[in-house]
Parts: sequence; C-alpha cells; structure tokens
Amino acid sequence: MRFRSFNPQEIDRLTATEAFEQVAQSFGLIAIWHEGLDPESFRQNQRAAFTIGIARGLDIPFLLLARHKARLPLDLDELATRWDAVADIDAKMRDFRDTVAEAQHSHVEVRPVAGRYLDAVYCGDPAAENEATQLDNYFLETEQFRLTLSGDLNIILGRKGSGKTAIFLQTRNKVRADKNNIVVDLAPEGFQLIKLKELILDQLSHGTRKEFIAAYWEYIVWLEIAYKLLEKDEQRVRYDSRILESYDRLKSVYNERVDGSGDFAIRLSDLTARIVSRYYNTIHGNQPVGAISSRTLEIVYGSEIRKVRDEVLRYLKLKGIVCLLFDNLDRFWTPTGFADVDTLIIIGLVESLQDIRRHFARSNIDFQWAIFLRSDVYEFVVHGMADYGKLATASIEWTDREMLLRMFQRRILHGFGEKPPSFRSVWESVSVPTVDARPTLDYLLDASLMRPRYLIRLFETARRRAVTLGREKIDESDYKNGVEELAWQVLEDFDRELADIVPDAKDLLFELASFRERTSLSKLRQVIQNKVGKNDLIEPVIDILIWAGCIGVPTDSGTVYISDCGFKRPYIRALMRNNEAQEIVFHPTLASIFATPSAAPARSAFRRERQTDSRQGSLSI
Repeated sequence: MRFRSFNPQEIDRLTATEAFEQVAQSFGLIAIWHEGLDPESFRQNQRAAFTIGIARGLDIPFLLLARHKARLPLDLDELATRWDAVADIDAKMRDFRDTVAEAQHSHVEVRPVAGRYLDAVYCGDPAAENEATQLDNYFLETEQFRLTLSGDLNIILGRKGSGKTAIFLQTRNKVRADKNNIVVDLAPEGFQLIKLKELILDQLSHGTRKEFIAAYWEYIVWLEIAYKLLEKDEQRVRYDSRILESYDRLKSVYNERVDGSGDFAIRLSDLTARIVSRYYNTIHGNQPVGAISSRTLEIVYGSEIRKVRDEVLRYLKLKGIVCLLFDNLDRFWTPTGFADVDTLIIIGLVESLQDIRRHFARSNIDFQWAIFLRSDVYEFVVHGMADYGKLATASIEWTDREMLLRMFQRRILHGFGEKPPSFRSVWESVSVPTVDARPTLDYLLDASLMRPRYLIRLFETARRRAVTLGREKIDESDYKNGVEELAWQVLEDFDRELADIVPDAKDLLFELASFRERTSLSKLRQVIQNKVGKNDLIEPVIDILIWAGCIGVPTDSGTVYISDCGFKRPYIRALMRNNEAQEIVFHPTLASIFATPSAAPARSAFRRERQTDSRQGSLSI
C-alpha cells in the first residue's frame, strides 16, 4: 500500500482542483486537525475540512485525527477520531488500514472511453515523492543521475523543485533491484535535531563541536546500516541457516543500542534524545566538554561502536554493494533559518561518510554514498566553510532548454501507453500554439524559471482549468491564469528560501511587489536595507535573489537571468557593474502579480501575520 502526501513545507498551496484529483485517485484519506490559532494551523484545518468533504462525497474512506481537547466545527466533530498519546494512533491506523484494504478489494477499474487527447494528457505530480511508482515510466536519465548510480557523485546540488528527489528515488530503486545490494535511504520529515542543536550551542566549545557532530553521524549511520541489514533479512533468516549466526550477533549488538524501530525520523529522534540525556548524565554542572576527545566519543557512542562496525562489515561479506542516500537535509533546519550549527551538521555528515567509506574499503566492500543538498545553501553557506576538493560534486540545475523540454514531452506522452502518437500531434490537439505571440513551449519554460516542479504545476493548472471550462484545448487565458497561480507559489517559496539563509529578510519579496516589473539597483538596495537593517547583509541578499532567478539584468539581446548563463552568479554581477542607476528586472512570473497592486499588498499583509510552525502536520492522501 503506497501513499501520496501534501506537505506545506514543500508546496505551500493546495488548489481545489489538485485536492479533488488527489483524493479521487486515492483509496483512503488521512487528515490531521491542528489545535493552534496561528494562520498556518488555520490553513491546515481548511485543507483538512475541504478534503474530508471531498472524500465523503466520493464515498472514500477517511480518517480525521484530532486531539481529545481539540474543538472542531459541529459537522466535523462527530467525524473526528480522537487521540491523546501517539501510541493511540497506531490502533486507529490499524483499523483504518483494514477499511482501506477492503475498499481496494471491492474497487472495479473502469477504463475510460477513448476521447480527446486533452483528457488523456497528464504531466504528473509536482512532488516526486508522490509519483514514486510512476516515475520510472518518464524519468529522463541525465548524466548526473548516471554518475550518482555508479557511485561517482557524492554531493548533488539543486534548487528546490529541480529534481533532486527524483534522482534520489530512481537511484534507490535501480540499486535495490539487485537483491544482494543494501540501500540505506534516509529522508527526514521534521526537525529531529533541535535537542542536539541546543546541546551543541549551550554546552560545547567551538573546538569540540565539529568532532562531536562527526562522531554523532558515524554512530547514526552504522546503526542505520545495521537496521537495514536486519530488516532486509528478517524473513530470510528463518530458512537460511548460513546467515543465522551472523544475523543473531548483529541483532544483539543493535538492540543493545537502539530501543524499538519505527521509521528513520522516530529512530533519529530516539537516538538523539538518548545521546543528549547521556551527555547531561555524564557532564555535571555547566562545564563544556572542551577538547577531551575520548570523553566526547564515549558520550556519543555510549559503548564502543567498533562492535557494531565489525558485525556490520562481517555480515556484509555475504552481500553486494552498500548505497547510502540522504535526502531532505533542509528538513533539519529550524523555523529561524539556517545557522552555523546547521553547516557543521552537514560538514560532520560528509566527514563521517568519508571515514565510513575508508572502513569499507579496508574490508574490500563497495560503499557508495550521496547526499542531496539545496544549491543555494551550498553556494552561500557550506561552500565557504568546508574543503570538498576531493569530493565529486555536481549541480542538477536545468540550463539546457532542450533537455527540460524532452523531460516535459516524456511526461505528456506517458498517458498514451506503449505506442504513443507523436508529441507534435498531441500538442497541436491540446494546446494553442502561441501565448502573447510566443511559442507556447517557450512561454512555459520561461515562466517555470527552468524548474521541473514549476513547469509541471503550471501546465497542470492550465490543463485542469481548460477541462473544467469544457474547452477543446488549453488557450492563452488558461496559461496566464496558471502563471498567476504559480507566481504566488514562487513568491512564497522564494521568500522561505531567502529567510532560511538570511532570517532578517523574511517577507522581503512581498515588500518588493510595489516595484511592479523593474527598479534600479539603488532602490533595490534601499528596500533591502530598510528590511534587514544591516549594511553587510544587503549584497548577500541581492546574490540570493540573483541565484533564485528573481531578478535579472537587461542587455541589448534581452534580459539575462541566472538560468541563461549557466548559473554563473558572477556573470550577472558583472552585468550590474555596481552601477546605482542600473536597471533591475523582476522575473516575468513574479511580475505577473507585482503588476496587480490591489492583490499583492493584501497577500503581503496576510503573509506577515504567519508564524512558521515546525511541527505542522502533513495532509496524507
């Protein structure tokens, strides 16, 4: 049984048509009711109520989870499943799983009658996590993917929505297709390291922090490899006596150090809490550990990690390669943004993986690893604090329009089966050829800021509107409406990405809406100065705006954005020439809402009231 989910940390807006399609394609719905009064909780509860209503109308099983003390509208109160402790949810989920299984068994697939191409076209889900089962059908194998699959890439960089998770999922699936291989795929879903960060900042000296974090990650990774081995062979050990002794030894050393199982997020939270508790039980008073290395390691490991390491390496003699993939590192960050301690956590993870690879090499076992990291964070924070010269690092930013168009074409044709018609014939049937006298495909690529997620979302928004209005094909008004809808998503995404690196710049993009389509460099600097209040942050904020594709520079051959110059930020800077009068142009997608002054300030006012809740729940469908 697989699931799709809506996570407001990834995609801030859930449109009504998207909600209806996703619920209608599901056998069950789980929604979480929030108790808070903040705007984010209010929006989550709106989503929950709306999707529950859709599920009821379509006769789809649903589960609305709410705390016992939570107050719900009367029509939802009698539908809610109440809980107090997290343990209560397990029993509720077991019952709901049986209901969903029954719905699956009673489902009868009705093949739609062949009709318009517009009804058969579907570009996919903007979030790769929600299309893991279909991704292989239209995934475009790039050079970065092939290098990751072969173990020749260690750090994969990309903006949000550029396809990092798609490469993560495809690499995982390809490697584990060989049953002898072990894939350790880690993707945290929340802020599990808050307690660890507090300990590091409050208790450890600067000289000890890096060593402590590296030891922490080494401990976590060895135990996760052990967990995957035990999980993979849980059934096999019952009938294969060759692995029985090794399995029992590995299980024994693992259980000595870890309580329970659960998913990675739960195990990580549990292990982190145990390490923090062990620290405070070992260190009396408020004295930092300082430079006592052996004591630092003793606190992290609790007991000698060599035992776990030796058992893992001994057990792996019976296996193939080990591939560790780490995605969603940005989920570790707190609502206050990216801090120096987050940089140390990334650097510590990289150094621990390098050390683990050396242990594997000594045992003649192939160990591949790759972490997926936001390119803006690497560019502005991590890159300047770590020496990654010996590591294979590559960006997956889309600079080749033809490649991005090829990815789009494969998705469009996927719905037509093994022998699809030509893309040209399909496209001429489903879409007008031009928008504002420009080829429609060029219009879509430019409006998407060369990010696959935005391209998928834009086309699907326009397609749904055309279908709803009963059109024969998608017309200009559908695309323009889609761009405006996308612009709000882009605005909130970019504002969040900017605040991750420069917290004082939160809501800056909403302030820039008054400029409409363009401004001067001096006026841009003035607005940034008024917002962040620090002169030394003005230029870094401009660099981030350039990197995100928010702003470009007009030239004789047209406006140049960072995707037009191979993501070479110094090139855009050179075009600016540090000229105060230099004209700065906002990306047309953002300008589409900047140009409507009646709409932008109202949205900006609402946005400023929002308080980010790091514990916000996801709507699972």
